[in-house]
Parts: sequence; structure tokens; C-alpha cells
Amino acid sequence: MNSFTTGWRRALGVTVAGIAIISASAAFAATTVNVWCWDKNFNGAAMNEAIASYAKAHPDVTIKVDVSMSQDDIRAKLQTQLLANNTQGLPDIVLIQDDVAQKYLQSFPNAFVPLSQIGSSGRS
Repeated sequence: MNSFTTGWRRALGVTVAGIAIISASAAFAATTVNVWCWDKNFNGAAMNEAIASYAKAHPDVTIKVDVSMSQDDIRAKLQTQLLANNTQGLPDIVLIQDDVAQKYLQSFPNAFVPLSQIGSSGRS
């Protein structure tokens, strides 16, 4: 794992730990990171703060935040695609409520990596 990858994971993980999970299939070396949020004033605002902080040190990375979906839409898309074992089109990061995250983590244990484990264990 290179220092770019470790730094990116640590920066976003510290900022939004507890409300986000990350797809295990995400391309961490990519220069574009896609994020789904369900409220531009709540978790979308938190993600935008994380992006602003991270961008200062990593101007070559683009982080796109999509807040066009409701919580229910995000849950339905995740559920449908994970049941189909298809991660194409899913975001690199999805911000959802903790209790909902637990449901996905338990139902699809190999599909997500908790951000709290990023950086400290080198897990990808």
C-alpha cells in the first residue's frame, strides 16, 4: 500500500468515522472517489468538510458527492446490488446511519470495510 492510499483512507476515516462504510471493491488508487449521502445539510455537509480538508494536501484527487437520493433510495440500491453480488455502480463511500450500516455489514460481510480499520491494519 502506498502513502497516498494510506493518507486518503486515514483522512476520510477520521472525519466521518461512525457514519460511513466503504466498499471493499473500491479502487483506492483511483483519482476520483464517489460518495453517496442522503442529506446535503447533514452527512453531505460532513463529507464536504472532509473533502476540503483532504484536498489541501491532495489536489490531484476528485471526490464527488451525490446527495440526490433519499435514505430509502440508497438502501434499496445497496440491497438490490449486493443481493445480486454486483458492485458495479456502487459508490466508493456511502454515508448511512449506524444501525443500517450494521445490517449491511452483517448481511454482506465481504462487501464492505469499516473505515475504522483503514490505515491501522493496511486492509483494503
